[in-house]
Amino acid sequence: MDDVTRLSRCASCGASLPIGATGDLCESCARAVDSAPTVLSPSARQPARGPVAPKLVVGQTFGSYRIERLLGRGGMGDVYEAEHLEHGRRVALKVLNGTLAGAEDRARFLSEGELAASITHPHTVYIFGSEEIDGAPVIAMELLSGGTLRDLVQARGPLPAAQAVDAILHVIAGLEAAGRTGVLHRDVKPANCFVDRQGVVKVGDFGLSISTFGHQQTTGMFLGTPQYAPPEQIRGEALDVRADIYAVGGTLFYLLTGQPPFDDRDLTTLITRVTTEPARSPREMSRNVPPVLAEIVTRCLSKDRDKRPPTYAALEDLLRPFASAAPVPASLARRVLAGAIDQMLLMAIVMPLSAYLVFSGGNIAVRWALTVGQIPFWLIYFTTLEGRYGASLGKRLLGLRVVNSDGQAPGAGRALVRAGTFQLPSAITTTPTLILGQATIEQFFARHPVLGMLFAVGFYVLMMMLFVTARRRNGFAALQDLASKTRVVRRIARTQRGVFAAPESSVPSGASATRIGPFDVLGSIGATDAGDLWLGFDPKLKRRVWIHALPPGAPPIDGRLRDLGRPARLRWLNGRRTNTEAWDAYEAFDGVPLVTLPHAQRWGVVRGWLLDFSREIDAGLKDQSLGPLTLDRVWVTRDGHAKLLDFRAPGVAAGAASASPASLASAQRWLADVADRGLAGSSRGAMAPLSARTLIDALRSGAFTTSAAIVAQVTTLLPLPDLVAPWRRVASAMLPALTPIVLMLFGALAAVSMQSVARSSPDIDAAAAALKHIRTLAASVDPAAADERRRIEQYVAGTYRNTLGNEQTWSNPMTASRLLPYRELADGILARHPAVTPEELETLAAALGPFLATQKKEMERQQQRAIIAPQIAVVAMGGMGLGFSAAFGIVFAGIFGGGLLFRVFGLAVVNRRGHRVSRPHAVVRALIAWAPGIAFVVLCFRSSIPFRDLAFAHAHLGSTIAIAAALALFLGGALVAALRPARGLQDVVARTYVVPR
Repeated sequence: MDDVTRLSRCASCGASLPIGATGDLCESCARAVDSAPTVLSPSARQPARGPVAPKLVVGQTFGSYRIERLLGRGGMGDVYEAEHLEHGRRVALKVLNGTLAGAEDRARFLSEGELAASITHPHTVYIFGSEEIDGAPVIAMELLSGGTLRDLVQARGPLPAAQAVDAILHVIAGLEAAGRTGVLHRDVKPANCFVDRQGVVKVGDFGLSISTFGHQQTTGMFLGTPQYAPPEQIRGEALDVRADIYAVGGTLFYLLTGQPPFDDRDLTTLITRVTTEPARSPREMSRNVPPVLAEIVTRCLSKDRDKRPPTYAALEDLLRPFASAAPVPASLARRVLAGAIDQMLLMAIVMPLSAYLVFSGGNIAVRWALTVGQIPFWLIYFTTLEGRYGASLGKRLLGLRVVNSDGQAPGAGRALVRAGTFQLPSAITTTPTLILGQATIEQFFARHPVLGMLFAVGFYVLMMMLFVTARRRNGFAALQDLASKTRVVRRIARTQRGVFAAPESSVPSGASATRIGPFDVLGSIGATDAGDLWLGFDPKLKRRVWIHALPPGAPPIDGRLRDLGRPARLRWLNGRRTNTEAWDAYEAFDGVPLVTLPHAQRWGVVRGWLLDFSREIDAGLKDQSLGPLTLDRVWVTRDGHAKLLDFRAPGVAAGAASASPASLASAQRWLADVADRGLAGSSRGAMAPLSARTLIDALRSGAFTTSAAIVAQVTTLLPLPDLVAPWRRVASAMLPALTPIVLMLFGALAAVSMQSVARSSPDIDAAAAALKHIRTLAASVDPAAADERRRIEQYVAGTYRNTLGNEQTWSNPMTASRLLPYRELADGILARHPAVTPEELETLAAALGPFLATQKKEMERQQQRAIIAPQIAVVAMGGMGLGFSAAFGIVFAGIFGGGLLFRVFGLAVVNRRGHRVSRPHAVVRALIAWAPGIAFVVLCFRSSIPFRDLAFAHAHLGSTIAIAAALALFLGGALVAALRPARGLQDVVARTYVVPR
């Protein structure tokens, strides 16, 4: 009977076998064997896999462990769930395969432990220790109860795209952490990606990993899983990160389709397919895979490694739009400013030529082309940049991106629909020009300037109508967004945790004769509230550890603390309690206690601590694993993380201990204390973003009702900038200065063109003056006035017939603007006096002596005006621009507490305590900033030379100097803003700071 029972159970895990089973393994164990990596050498093209038995069985005592069940089998060994008999922790215990007993195999197995132990990251499986049991090397690892991604797909089928990408982003984070420590995995596959109870995916099984710090040697041997290995790995070539990126693409292929990218029962055929056939698209297996995501997977699986994403960061950027996290819609203000920037770019190209043609009477066809040609220009501009790259220049400058439903650039078709919809107002307002012609439109608006202004305003009204559908609930989708099925979102930069400048540890290094348990003692770190903390060294895994030496008789560590694996808490590695010794070993970290930080830290560092601790509070309040929350128990690491110790930090004086258990209210106050201590009070706090100070104040007042709400709020602040980018500060300072600069350029071009017209056609002003005088005489009832009028009409008809009878004179906006009020009068004069002989002109000139003398003086006056016109125009237009910019800047500072452009560029003005300045304070700051413009306007109005008289005096020189000095101050302020983005000159005087919102 015993023999029958023994034959009916799995030789590996002890599970009951079904009746009629043909082997000695259950289905799960057999599948674990099948998924083991392949070893393939030039001399042996078949997998080198030894026999399975003998294996450990359920319930067996193995060293200090009791075997619970088989978890899986790999190329180097078998992995069991086991419980440590002394302290009760359950681990995943990897045991070297009995058939791999050679020195090379043992060295490679131990190397796996060393490499994996060198990586400490939330998305990698943690290594607790390594030892030998009964002559067999073993590695104790973190036990994850959620199985593997392979198990997940086998249980549920292919995953939705968002869930698959979320899992792969976790894998990428773990592999990137491994890469930073110089580890290349070489066996990334669904069976090596493990899932914990909370759904976090962690990369494990570093059995085939190699260090990238040394020179890679090609051995001609393939180690790996052919279904997920790149061709260069199968060929035994030197590898880099792109080999693991290929395997990541293969893993994502499996998650999306339920099948590996390549598979075949025959190993030789499989190897041939991997090395020669192009990878299938996941859409061939499942039409639910978004096309762009399928292209990304296919790109990762490219045979040519140069065509794969070059880094994990690049791959993450490609995949992030498909994750479950929704992108942040762009605000309307930022979109409008982006459009204004694009418009300025066009103006910089078109305006000089357009102004010259308009003011110099250039070819009417060219002016028509400039007006109508802007529509195809914008269609090409937006279709090309937004369709291919996802952003026009203006949008890219402001951190915006146009995406389709897949989160990718919309492509040429959608971008053309989007650009065409956006150009509808331009098409509508250009239609009259297309139908009636450029000359007719210009003449009409010259006669009716009010209608011309209303027509221009109508264009902007139509532009505003495009946004009537924009609502916060639909992501501010305008008509062009809805028509093209696109959205404008904020481009979120990849979150990088800040690294702070902690002093180097003074603990000595090197071997020591003193040992505590399996660890060598390197030196003392300092005393704690419960004992002494020593720096130790694990000779098996070759990593440092902390050893907390306690008085004999100290109680064992609480089981809840023993099993903690959260990022903000210490990982307990080992410990012992006897009559003569009591100690606990933890993972070691470089860094310092929070309360001994020598310098204030950036918000980018501090918010990382708050994220660590808010997540820990959320979990700790649920499982009641939180100890006293005091600042003297906070340790900050050199890589920007923070740890909550279970004892007072070594070498730190005791702080105010919390007498009561941690609660949501006390946790919020403690988080605020941590933030303020990291920012070192108000001096650095004023440099933190406004959102940071708002969060700290909310924590201080206990405003959050749940710990999950704290985590969510801190998470939303992670992608936001922690410092003022110089380009944002310069742009916010220079854009207001563009108004006077553009107006000055426009005025200069107009004046030069007018000067050219005055010199090339001096009779225009003389004819206009004569026609004006004729109209004045026509209103008189004096018979002498009628006689003078008749003589002047004859003189005008004989002298200016070629000018007044030329249609080009009336179509040129510059000449027409002076003559157009007298068009009917001029036509009547030419009709009444069709011919005037030279003799008659000579007689008329003698009779009109006083009138001609006055006209000569007017001509000299016009010549003088033409000479100084450019300077006058520059001064007048520049002063007008400065006045408008200053007025708007001061008004918006009062409305928004810092200015409209600051709001658009994500900036805020705060006081020394880090809080938003009051509106009066913001107005004072704006007055200081705009003092140059205000001084110029005051100078012009206080002088006895108003703008209209500047053309007739030389006092305009002072105003020219003033406007030049004002603009020089603007440029100087922009330079200061670039060098000191947080404190411009006006901020020093007003005692304010500029920070991110």
